[in-house]
Amino acid sequence: MMQRNKMIIEIKNLSLQAIIGILPHERKQEQNIIVDSKIWYNCTLTREKDRYTNNRSIQDNTISGTEMPQYHNVSQQDFLDYTIVINHIKNMLIQNKYGLIEVALHEILHKSFVQFDKIYKMTLRITKPDIYQDCVVSVTQSRNRKQFENLQK
Repeated sequence: MMQRNKMIIEIKNLSLQAIIGILPHERKQEQNIIVDSKIWYNCTLTREKDRYTNNRSIQDNTISGTEMPQYHNVSQQDFLDYTIVINHIKNMLIQNKYGLIEVALHEILHKSFVQFDKIYKMTLRITKPDIYQDCVVSVTQSRNRKQFENLQK
């Protein structure tokens, strides 16, 4: 029987340019956005599955070149690929040109639970660092899978 390991991915200071806001100048010009997220998920990897081969020797503690290790016995169903999650968040913010941060948070969390069944809880913060000179404005929302499923009913 496969043991489920509870893991947390933290994405910090994901910086991008996007249209977000309701003021006329915010609808025309992209602005700096910083995203932070904490994602709780179930991982089914075991040490036996974590075997890889590449062009380096076992004694070499550095990976030279650009070739990525080739994993055996590991599938996307065993773990949550944070690169895919990061691209998912970035693409939603860039493509949807949200008016309100609150709507962006709600939709990104919703779509994350739909797309990534391993996630059981997620917190997302969107920061607009340049909107004011004397402070930084952020809005945060957290949701767990049960809350998401209740919204679906």
